[in-house]
Amino acid sequence: MKTDKITGNKGEWSEMYAFLKLLGERRIYGADGDLKIRKDVYYDINKIIREETKGKEIEYVVNEDMKTIDAMVEGEVKVRFKFEKYSEEAEYLFGQVCTLNGTFTVDRTVEFMEKICCKKLKASSKEKTDITVGIHDYRTGMEPVLGFSIKSNIGSNPTLLNPSRATNFIFELEGVTDSDMDKINSFKSVSNGHVDLKSRAKYICENGLRLKYINTQSEVFRGNMMAIDSNFPAIIAEMLKDFYINGESSLEKQAENITKLDPLNYNMSMSKILYELKVKRFLFAIATGMIPDSYWSGRKDATGGYFIVKETGDVVCYHLYNSDDFEDYLLKNTYMDKPSTSRYGYGNVEKTSDGRYIMRLNLQIRFKKIKSKSQNHKAVGLDKWS
Repeated sequence: MKTDKITGNKGEWSEMYAFLKLLGERRIYGADGDLKIRKDVYYDINKIIREETKGKEIEYVVNEDMKTIDAMVEGEVKVRFKFEKYSEEAEYLFGQVCTLNGTFTVDRTVEFMEKICCKKLKASSKEKTDITVGIHDYRTGMEPVLGFSIKSNIGSNPTLLNPSRATNFIFELEGVTDSDMDKINSFKSVSNGHVDLKSRAKYICENGLRLKYINTQSEVFRGNMMAIDSNFPAIIAEMLKDFYINGESSLEKQAENITKLDPLNYNMSMSKILYELKVKRFLFAIATGMIPDSYWSGRKDATGGYFIVKETGDVVCYHLYNSDDFEDYLLKNTYMDKPSTSRYGYGNVEKTSDGRYIMRLNLQIRFKKIKSKSQNHKAVGLDKWS
């Protein structure tokens, strides 16, 4: 019986590409903070586990004796193909992902998926894990089975922190009158009538109005951030204000700016990287398990780390053992973005019952795409306040 037509976007097909490529190559290399491959850090892959239907797992086991990948259910081999077949199918799929846009299907890949018992692009997951991999850890000699998240540099920039009303920060506007409130709220885009955040920020700056952080909309998110540092909600609020008012989106540059500003009056003569360290820890927590509207225990749901699909077709790994490289990568390659104001309920000046004026600003964080200077696959090539 034929599988229903399988469709997906570039990011979703990239997950299938990573699955095929990892099994074809049976080894994944680490990367430094600039996403450059580190040949001295690698992990050999023993198997990949997928749950295709609820409660039914398929293990894709590396069989070195026969040079095959054996698709196994409850210890029984259902089908096997040579390593090279997985590499060939990965290469073909990569070319299609680079060429096609929107939501699409790849007939040849779907046919191969049917042969190897894959029924869907994404394995079932409720957490941060996109793929479950058995690796050989050359440092310890152990062979753990770990969950990894997959991010792709092909297509639109992937999101690290998804926006929601829980990621709204509440600021008090000081020095504001009813007239100011009406004027600020009147700024809307001519083209679509949506909130014009750029004009609102400009008015706030030009009229000497001040934004003072007072709280987050979600007490859960505030508590999660305080688990990193009791002062961290105020730190990220200052960075968020830097983005919306000054237009600085880079997390790395924002960390530099807040270090110079030093809003918490740290003794910077003792350590000039206090703010940077806290920002890195926050990004790491978001990447590995923290969800804004769910109480966070500190548990790492992406128990292995991250796989990144590069534009060159290489897939690299940030294992949690190499957390320093991963934190460097997160800081250097993330930025704040502006989601829908109407969907997430922010951007307007509101007057409270006690006569104060407040404004909500939303936090969304995306990954940058690192452009490679050279491409080793022929298929490739096929304003902040919008």
